Amino acid sequence: MVSEGCCASLRDRAYTSLGALLLHPRHFHVGPRTTKLLRAELESWQQQGAAVDARFREQEQVLELMRHEICGVLKFMCGGVAAYVHKQGRSIWGPMRPTVPQAVQDRQLLMKGLHEQTLDDVLLQLKSATLHGPGAEMEQGKHAANEEDNLDDLFA
Repeated sequence: MVSEGCCASLRDRAYTSLGALLLHPRHFHVGPRTTKLLRAELESWQQQGAAVDARFREQEQVLELMRHEICGVLKFMCGGVAAYVHKQGRSIWGPMRPTVPQAVQDRQLLMKGLHEQTLDDVLLQLKSATLHGPGAEMEQGKHAANEEDNLDDLFA
């Protein structure tokens, strides 16, 4: 008797094999008609997988983000972008940015800091620029105004 886990493993292996055949048809001596048949079968499996498991859609989104990844800059599903460097086996992340060019600039600064051994200072500067950049004064002003209103209420 075959277990459910074994069947799932066989399905995964078959799906992977179909993908390999489609990626390298000449290597496996696959003709155009067989390629068309394999493509239809693979699309059918993908549709079934998407209907059954919501993780499939998330996986596709992550793969799409990874296809456009720039070395040291990662785009997240939330829409933000962050730069990173590796130091002694650890990932050191810069702040979350709204655009890729900003994260690329952060990556350059992080790399420079890594090579000059001033990475901690660079991270503090990036954090400070994020907290005190354009628009930060307005946010701080809102909080200060709210605090003043609250203090007035206490002493009224």
